[in-house]
Parts: sequence; structure tokens; C-alpha cells
Amino acid sequence: MTEFNCLCRAIEKEVRRTLSAPSDFKWLSLKIEDSIHEHISHTTLMRVWGYLPGVTPRKVTLDLLARFIGYLGYDDFMAHQVKDSQEEAPIPEKKTATGTVSKEKPATEDVPTNDTRETKGNSRRKLWIVAAIALGIIFVGIFLWLRPSTSQKPLRIVSLSQLKNTKQYFIRTRNNERGALGIYQRQIATTFNRAKAHRCDTASTFAILKFKGDYYLYSIADRRFINIYGHETDAPIDGYGTCMKVSTRDSLFVLDFCKNDTLSTLNMNENYGICLTDWGTTNGKFDVGNQFIIEEAGDFDPTEALSMMQETNQEVMAATKSIEDGGTYAIYTETTSPNGKTGQKVRHYLHANGSLSDKLTDSCRFVLHRREGQTFYRKVAFHVCYHGKNATKGKECQWGFTSQGETDIAHPYRCGHLEVKPYEFADWQSQVFFLNTSGYYAIRATAVSIEWWGAATFWTVNYNNGKPEAGYSLERAYIWRMEKLS
Repeated sequence: MTEFNCLCRAIEKEVRRTLSAPSDFKWLSLKIEDSIHEHISHTTLMRVWGYLPGVTPRKVTLDLLARFIGYLGYDDFMAHQVKDSQEEAPIPEKKTATGTVSKEKPATEDVPTNDTRETKGNSRRKLWIVAAIALGIIFVGIFLWLRPSTSQKPLRIVSLSQLKNTKQYFIRTRNNERGALGIYQRQIATTFNRAKAHRCDTASTFAILKFKGDYYLYSIADRRFINIYGHETDAPIDGYGTCMKVSTRDSLFVLDFCKNDTLSTLNMNENYGICLTDWGTTNGKFDVGNQFIIEEAGDFDPTEALSMMQETNQEVMAATKSIEDGGTYAIYTETTSPNGKTGQKVRHYLHANGSLSDKLTDSCRFVLHRREGQTFYRKVAFHVCYHGKNATKGKECQWGFTSQGETDIAHPYRCGHLEVKPYEFADWQSQVFFLNTSGYYAIRATAVSIEWWGAATFWTVNYNNGKPEAGYSLERAYIWRMEKLS
């Protein structure tokens, strides 16, 4: 267990199941999603439990887990833990003349009888009950006093001049005919109850950030931008087509994404929850699916979001300097062995077919060739070149490529594999490496400029019946190591 042992134990008690294997965490991920309609990956759960190494969980992750077991958030959960521990303080024990052990309260001058003690105990309980009720009434009164009046409607935005980087917004279709916008499975979605897929149950808040004359749509809860395909991305500038044109018609808004010198209009489709121009409203037609009402939902600090737009990225540059151009490497990750000693690390080397093995063989030899250009994420990337054991002269190198494999519409990021093989588009062959101060790398699945849902993912490790497999995640996980080979 980790420092979040108390929360983990509470969850295990709630679900009446001890989580000790990858399949347990997959089961819990689905149970959480079914219970509170929020998704958390099983790999994130494994890191919270300490089953996998990783960074400290974000506050939003801990809040989600606390809500799953009935608390308002992680702080509320911890406050109840402190209160419970104080109320359950042990009574000191005392040995009697016969050798038996009895529990007694601190002695007083007059030892009361059982009836007296019981009467005093009842009196104290009544006083505590009265005090608790009084405090509850006070808190409810304060809450009602501070809460904004329900009769006061949120400020509705009717012109571009009202949009500010320091505000967060609700976005909904006209008269809620197609619902409000939210995020489901890392994709923009709608609360409209007739949508067959990509439907979320709660609205989300968004920022509409203006940067160097362009607008960008930003999911506040997930701290990511929305790209041209309605999916989240962490590269708002380098991802072509991420910026958005915002226009008004009759005090309603139209949101258009750039696409090959044309505009792709965001449209909330009646059946699928989200569509863009090619699938829904075409030729700039103005209908209920792309008529949006924007309302203020509170204040917002845009510092972190705007910093994501800067060209300089220290972790990308650190990785670029650490990797030798043309050098031969083995790429591996480390996990804690479930059957070994506590804290024992096991290496899993990446093979050219996307599998992971604890054995270093020639099939794991990769040659990395540096590439630069305007089309790459942060302007620099590497070809991952595979040198096979039985390669003939002149054919010993295949350019790197990552393939999504089979996916399903509801969970597009849970499937997929990594594979090295020739491919016709050069951009797809380049991977971006990030290096943190602990010496671990994160590897972005591709440097392709158009960031659709496969292009914005990172290499990760999934578990299939307890066996690790290379796969994809939208989280930038620093789990990879580079071993220089002679």
C-alpha cells in the first residue's frame, strides 16, 4: 500500500474485495464507472495502490475515489478519518487481583454507581446530540446565506467581447435541445439522453482561451485542450487544427475548427452525441446541433493552460540531449514483481512486435535517428529503427511505427499495441521522447501534426491476465528507461 493506504482500505471494505492483481483493478475501474459515471483507468488505480511505480496521484483522482465511497472528496474523507480516530481513543486497561484485565475510566474522588454512570452517560450523549443539531442548523444557515440565489441566472455571453481567459463557461445547445457539453472517455460529448454513444451524464466547464488572435477550447476538469476531432490533446499549438473560430448569430454561438483551410463546425448529433461537419451539419448550415449558448460558470486561472502553448519544453529538450543520434538502445520499463520480494523490480524490454519480455535479446535493438521540422511536436522527434536478428545487409533497419489496433467506440484508449514496421507516411514514423528529473522517459505515440485520438496518446503498459503488454494511454506516464547497447 502507499501513503493513501487509508483510502485504499476504505474502498476495499466498500467493495468487499481485496485488490491484489491487475484483474482486480480492471474490475474496480469498471465498477467505479458504473457507479458514479466517471472513468479512471486501471493503471492509475494500480499506481494509487502502489502496485505500479509512478508519480503521486493528482488531487482530482483522489477526489474521484472518495466520491465513489460516498464522500464529497478526498479532503472530506480525511476529515472523517481524523474524527473517527479521535472518537475511538482506547480506554486504559488494568489488571485485577485475580489476574483478569478490566477497562476503567480515570478515577474520581467519589466512585459513582452503575446507575449514576449510566445517567451521566445519557446526559452527555443528549448534550452531544443537541450540540450536533445546533451546529448542523448553523452550517445549513451559513450555506444557504452564501449560496447564490437560484433566481439569479448565470451571466449569458452574447458577444465575443465578453469572452475572457479568466472565466470558465458552461456550453449548451439552444434550449438544451441537444444537451450541454461534457467530457466522456476523453472526448467532448453531450448530456442529450437520446445520444447512443459518447453521452455524458453531467455537464463540464470549459475555458475559451484567446492566444495570439486564435481561440482554443480547454476542458478545465481534465486540463487538456480539445482538438479538431473532439478529442483531448496536450499540444494546442503543434497540433494542426486545434484552434477554433468563434462566431455569433442572433446571440447564439457557432464553434468552427480549422481543417485544411476549411472550417469544421462542431455539431451535437442526435444519435452519437458529437459530430463535426463531415458527419453532421454541412455547408455552414445553422441548426439545433450547432447553435450554442455560453454562460459564465465562475473564475478560472489560465496560467497552466497558457503555458502549454509555449514552444519551449524542457523535458523534450532534455530527452533530445540525452539520446545519441544514431545510437542503439533497448527500451524497457520496470514493475514491482507481484510474486517476488517487496519492492523488487522486474525489467520488461520492449520488442519490435509490441510485446514485453524480461529477457534482453537482439530483437529489442532499436536505433534512434533524430529528426527536426515544423510538423513535429515541439519541433523534434526520433525515428525508431528496428534491427532484427536475421536481417540481411541493406534491410536490417525498419522505421518505427505505432499502430492502434482494434478499438471500440466507447473505450478507444483501452485497446491497441505498439509495433515497428514500415509505413508510407514519414511523420508517423517519428516518436517524441520526454525525460523527467528522475531519469524516466515518457514516449509520445507519434509526432504526426494532425492530432486525432490515436496521435495524442503515449506509450504505456497494460495488463492482460497479469501479463504486461505495451499499449496506449492519454496520460503522460514516465515509466520507460533507455539502455545504451554497444
